[in-house]
Amino acid sequence: MDEATYTTHETDRMNRSGLQYYLCPIFSALIYVSMGYDGQIRASVIGYAASYLPYLWMLLKLRREPEIKLSQSLLLISVGISSCALMSMEPVLSEDVWRYVWDGFVTSSGVNPYCYPPESSHLDAFSQNNNLDVTRSLIGHSELPTIYPPLAQFIFSFSSLFTPSSLPIRCLGALALLLCTRLLFRLLQGREVNPSLVVLFAFNPLVLIETSVSGHVDIFAIGFVLFALRLAQLGYGYLSASAVSGAILTKVIPILIIPFVFQRRWRQWLLCFVLIAAVYSLLSTGDCSPLGSLSTFSGKWRHNEGIFGVLNWMYETLLSDLEPPALMSSTLAYWLTGTDQINTTGLLATVATKFTCLSLIIGAFCWVQPRPWFNEIKVFGLFGCFFLCSPVVHPWYLIWVLPLLPFLWSARGLVGSAPLIWWSISVLVAYNARIGLLLNQRWYTPPSLLWLEYGTLLCLALLSMYLIRRDRRG
Repeated sequence: MDEATYTTHETDRMNRSGLQYYLCPIFSALIYVSMGYDGQIRASVIGYAASYLPYLWMLLKLRREPEIKLSQSLLLISVGISSCALMSMEPVLSEDVWRYVWDGFVTSSGVNPYCYPPESSHLDAFSQNNNLDVTRSLIGHSELPTIYPPLAQFIFSFSSLFTPSSLPIRCLGALALLLCTRLLFRLLQGREVNPSLVVLFAFNPLVLIETSVSGHVDIFAIGFVLFALRLAQLGYGYLSASAVSGAILTKVIPILIIPFVFQRRWRQWLLCFVLIAAVYSLLSTGDCSPLGSLSTFSGKWRHNEGIFGVLNWMYETLLSDLEPPALMSSTLAYWLTGTDQINTTGLLATVATKFTCLSLIIGAFCWVQPRPWFNEIKVFGLFGCFFLCSPVVHPWYLIWVLPLLPFLWSARGLVGSAPLIWWSISVLVAYNARIGLLLNQRWYTPPSLLWLEYGTLLCLALLSMYLIRRDRRG
């Protein structure tokens, strides 16, 4: 075979290989759609799990072809087609998007969304005039005002331009996913990491389904985080500070990353603080506080917890005979437990657990900060630590951690990425509680499923550490 013929065959092979990658998320979307088309929650979760089959096949193929080069434009087209297919499905896995729609209409009407919960009688006429009665009935925890920050409310108001439906927000989320994919592609290029590894994030079924089907707001905040990191990478400090402010004003979680992005640039810290304080002060009037429902969520909610659940069980055992001291302010007690007084050993154990988890997160930050790692690894790694210690871990929360995958894969391949890949799949066990709620009116996740999720995650993490250290010695 002459050189020209060999080159032609090699080019054809690479084109076919690239096409197989581009088809993976489309096949994942079609699997989910075909299995969950009837809108049944159980079938949707099974379809969700099955949609990982093309993704897992892609991982094995990627392991054999570590130097694969994919077109950014075709990657975006593939993600776009997958998102369009998924938007044909109803958001049965979560009711959050209906709160978004409601908040969007409330905000665009000029009403402060932090003043009245959806079930308030003050909004009866508003609901009827805007044909929102069905949307209103689908909102979870409608007895509470919205928990979402001010910039999220502005994003939600996009839905008010159309008749009440989840589709506008989900379409906007799909566009945000495309932007996130492009930003992460550029970040990888800037770090001299193979940008084609962005498929590990953008093609992950969790990212696609939670964004295009459930429409979660997290993708917008992550977009701001990626934008801030890209601006910092390019040296635009004050614009990066503004992007971080946008992320925090969309969802509070990015407040964790301020030290990594700003470091000792105190003027950027000040700019971020001023922007956030100014926006929150505009919406804080009388009894209307943007942080009101957030304190309730912080104090009372628990679901699919990992380290938090183990520590809480240990503290409940150790403190079972201890008399709770009344040494805490009512405000702090409410943020920690959802009650004004710490008057039971169970509440005392919750407080001890939360302070311990906070110490673990601070310890992780102090350990990571001096490491000679990319800021992206530090940022998304800290998000992962936060959710490992969190009392609430919904599946869509892992979207915050998955941008770490391309960096892990570049450094350690499948061995280094396996724990996070497993977590993105096993976190689906958290939907067992929603299945129980819709079918049996009971919100409950069996401990056996939590052990499957977190126990296997721990084993994989230890195995990965062992294999990495063995390779270093070799």
